[in-house]
Amino acid sequence: MRMTAAFRNFTIFLLLILVSAHTFSNPALKISDFIREPDFRSVSISPNGKYLATLRNQGKIRSVEVRDISQPNNPVIGYYADPIRRPKSLMWAADDRILVNIEMPLMPDTAEREIKSKKDFNIYDYFLIQRTFSLNEKLEDPVVLLNDDYSVRNNVNLSYVTIIKKNTKDVLITALRSNFTQLYKVDIYTGKSQRIARGSKWTYNFLVDHAGNPQYRLDYFFRSNKVVIHSFISEKKWDKFDTIDFDKPDNEEQEGLTLDDLVKLGGKGDNLFYIKENEESGFNEILKYNSKTKEHDTVVSLSDKDVEGMLTNNLNDLIGYWTQEDLIQRHYFDPELQKINDAAAKKIGNYNFYAPELLFKQKSVVLVYGSNMPGSYFLYDKDSNKLQFIQNRYLNLSRDKLAIPAKTTVKTRDNLEIESLLLLPPGYEEGQSYPLVILPHGGPQARDVAFYDDFAQFIATRGYVVAQPNFRGSTGYGKKFEELGYKQWGLKMQDDLVDTANFLIRKGYANKDKVCIVGASYGGYAALIGSIKTEDIFKCSISINGVTDLREQAKHFVKNAELQETIDFVHKQIGHPNKDKKLLEENSPALHADKFKTPVLIIAGENDETVPYTQSKSLVKSLRKMKKEVKFVTLKNAGHNPFVYYKHKKKVYTEIEKFLAKYL
Repeated sequence: MRMTAAFRNFTIFLLLILVSAHTFSNPALKISDFIREPDFRSVSISPNGKYLATLRNQGKIRSVEVRDISQPNNPVIGYYADPIRRPKSLMWAADDRILVNIEMPLMPDTAEREIKSKKDFNIYDYFLIQRTFSLNEKLEDPVVLLNDDYSVRNNVNLSYVTIIKKNTKDVLITALRSNFTQLYKVDIYTGKSQRIARGSKWTYNFLVDHAGNPQYRLDYFFRSNKVVIHSFISEKKWDKFDTIDFDKPDNEEQEGLTLDDLVKLGGKGDNLFYIKENEESGFNEILKYNSKTKEHDTVVSLSDKDVEGMLTNNLNDLIGYWTQEDLIQRHYFDPELQKINDAAAKKIGNYNFYAPELLFKQKSVVLVYGSNMPGSYFLYDKDSNKLQFIQNRYLNLSRDKLAIPAKTTVKTRDNLEIESLLLLPPGYEEGQSYPLVILPHGGPQARDVAFYDDFAQFIATRGYVVAQPNFRGSTGYGKKFEELGYKQWGLKMQDDLVDTANFLIRKGYANKDKVCIVGASYGGYAALIGSIKTEDIFKCSISINGVTDLREQAKHFVKNAELQETIDFVHKQIGHPNKDKKLLEENSPALHADKFKTPVLIIAGENDETVPYTQSKSLVKSLRKMKKEVKFVTLKNAGHNPFVYYKHKKKVYTEIEKFLAKYL
């Protein structure tokens, strides 16, 4: 089976010719189609390739099913489903043991009574705890892991379970106890545990050698976006030796480098490999640290792009790296491994795929995804080079209902070239201009890449062209490009957004009278300043948790910074609250409410700790005083990311759909 191309990188002229052939007869997708949970959350194959486990949503319940794929017709040999005790994730720990993480109300008996009587029953209205169970391949013989330590067994996070390479009966699990992250060795057959390392309240994972001995600790400072690496000395003693900047995606709708991509431990534990930005080029490279010699070496450094992640074998030895172009490109040190990868990539076609075991097992599960594909699971047979379809993650989000992805390069007014991702609405017709939504990313030290973007797809399927410019200041294009955005909030970074809109208008994509700017966090700031400075282009603005006062925001970041490096970066990237007072005040929407020229929708999370809720509230008060056209939506109990909970996500999507329909 070969899949068709999903992402095109042409000049606009060629793109228009090619996409004009697309015709769509399916009805438009609804908001509920985008905010629902995936139908299939996970598909996993046992180490021996005999059993296939799937985790799916089925109405109000989640189910786990195990099939014996070594038998004709792949019979179901195990099944579990419960509306109250809901499986959240799963992984195979051995050929005969599967770990299932269950989330459930703290008082399940109460929930069981209310699910029978309440029509609007929602499991997320309850305080949920998590427990991890070990079961056999038939989903029988359940054992609660960490069952000998009551203080930690309710909050086990299956995301950080480590399989010990030289041990078939124990796994390593991180768990929170007394506000500190601890590392436990746990017997998967009895559930009994032994604590082997203690971290800090910032620790998110530990790295161990093949025998399960802790070697390194990773701490993540959320406000500072930094990962600090410590080497192991004793159970409670660690040695800090390096810090990594981590440009995380601004919301969960975006994909990109994860915390787990940053650091890998070499097989025997002596060598630690990690990704860090080269101070001169600004591109991420791979470094090696040897715990015995205390020496650093550069393993991979590229002159024109980031190393986005590391490729390892099942012993955690570094065997290659990957980069992000239009698609993820994997580069293996061993030519034979490269051949295997390339054969699979050719079979899959012009889509991204995730298959960490593809090179090392005869059969492996492959997750295929792209700008217009939220994910499909396949079973790949390495020996026969055959790809067998298993299931789509979302049964209702077929490619023919989604927007058409494209990409273009825009030359700005000062002759800088910036890339912009595009989504053309379903049913796009050549020669017809459409309402345009400029959707700048957050950060601003981040970038948009050609992965599936739930939020962007939602907007595009309403009938709009969506442009996601990687304006100056974005990461992934080198240090010089990033530094061009320093202290350019509302200035040249904003000009790049305007230049992108004008470019698309000139090329016939967009209707010049129907352009809106929408964004979250920094993107929300750009939307607000766009209502002030570029009202001749933007006819409306939507800000989600956007910064409104640059000086106050800089003070907030500095006040809450855990590390001095964060304070220095804030002063360099945004500006110094005192030394750059004039610059910051001139470009703060909250101080210029009288200059707003377009209708504005402002959405803010009441519990936002990144951009204080008071910033949006204060601006709205000033806008109303000035009789400006503004709608204010408060998300109660929501933080900086408004897409975590169903009710917040539904509210955001609903308000944006209505606002865009009214003004575009």
